[in-house]
Amino acid sequence: MRKLVREPLLHFAILAGLVFLAYSVLNGGRSSEDMTISVSSFEIERLAALYDTEAGTRPNDRDLQALINDHIKQQALAREARALGMADGDVVIERRLVQKMIFMLSETRTVSTPNEDELRAWFDQNQDQFREPERTTFDHIFFSSADDPKIEATLSALTDDPELAWRQRGNPFMLQRSYSDITRSELIHVFGIDFATQMDSLESESRQWQGPLRSDLGTHLVRINARQASYIPEFSDIQNAVEQAWRDQAQRQETARKIQSIVDKYNVEIEGIPRK
Repeated sequence: MRKLVREPLLHFAILAGLVFLAYSVLNGGRSSEDMTISVSSFEIERLAALYDTEAGTRPNDRDLQALINDHIKQQALAREARALGMADGDVVIERRLVQKMIFMLSETRTVSTPNEDELRAWFDQNQDQFREPERTTFDHIFFSSADDPKIEATLSALTDDPELAWRQRGNPFMLQRSYSDITRSELIHVFGIDFATQMDSLESESRQWQGPLRSDLGTHLVRINARQASYIPEFSDIQNAVEQAWRDQAQRQETARKIQSIVDKYNVEIEGIPRK
């Protein structure tokens, strides 16, 4: 008897029997509607459009039938899994369902169109999100070593003549020697935060070579050619962008209200924490 209790095949058989019993009981109580898989013309078109997106062509009759058959299999297996309670407590499935609900709520658009006065007032309160960043145009000469004696010699020569074959000086650089209208965030991405901070202190009117500056890549001599200060565009120049931003915010707020209205339908009990 003890040997039978320790037998793995017996454990498997008992477990399989319990699953089959649960399957039989649950299926016995399901309605005909639950046991009917309907494939609408809309769903067929969705499957065909998805195929077109992935394959670059519409499916032929044979491919379309295969798509429909796969969809039917997925629906059947998904329903059986739900009937057996396999989805209960599954975090991945719950997150996917939440994503689908939020998408559905977001797609139901009831946001009205603002008039120009409303849009201007909103723009005045949210100007910073439309601010254009400072942009810099500059040339640089790269040296792989900070101890290279040619750095000071090059700076001295270019002080007398800023155009004196500067592109042939220094070491080869894997990126650009000249950058136009680059933002601070782009500067940090290419050269690093220390280089961007040093660039802030450079004089920008004389167009003289300055440095050396250290970066994540090496050492540089830099010439600032132009610097455009950060600014907020005129409303009339970006009205379409302002309206789109207004709509996006209004849609997010509306979706948040819809979600909260769903949450409010439930009685929530949190052990040890009184609900406010």
